[in-house]
Amino acid sequence: MATVFLSLGMQAQKQWKLNEKESTISFVMPDEDVEGSIKGLDAEVRLDLDDPTGAYIKASVDVSTLNTGVSERDDHLMSEDYFKESNYPEITYESNRIIKTESGFLAKGTLTMVDVETQVDMPFFYDEEQKAFIGRLKIHTGNYGVYS
Repeated sequence: MATVFLSLGMQAQKQWKLNEKESTISFVMPDEDVEGSIKGLDAEVRLDLDDPTGAYIKASVDVSTLNTGVSERDDHLMSEDYFKESNYPEITYESNRIIKTESGFLAKGTLTMVDVETQVDMPFFYDEEQKAFIGRLKIHTGNYGVYS
């Protein structure tokens, strides 16, 4: 499961600017008892918190920044056996629709990993105190040809 934490500041016209230093993607691989993070997040978010009509999220993350705390494992995860980082250096997400829900929002879009595209719904909410969007997404890497 991956948790996405985007720390953003609002600009004119509800365009949000990413704070790359504070934005993180953390993940858990429960079958392997592995936790880690990925940095290098680049995102563009356009969202009116009161009316998501026309809203979108476009984000990418640099696979080479994957970190589980064990460099040998990280190197292996970036190899041809898993994420094939030399051929597919980014994981991307692009919404095609954002819907307001009782608990926040639901982004419907395309997640691309190792050149495999799948339609993914990503629930998220805006945390006023942290000034951040926070979402959780369960991803089965096997659906993308990434096996453990």
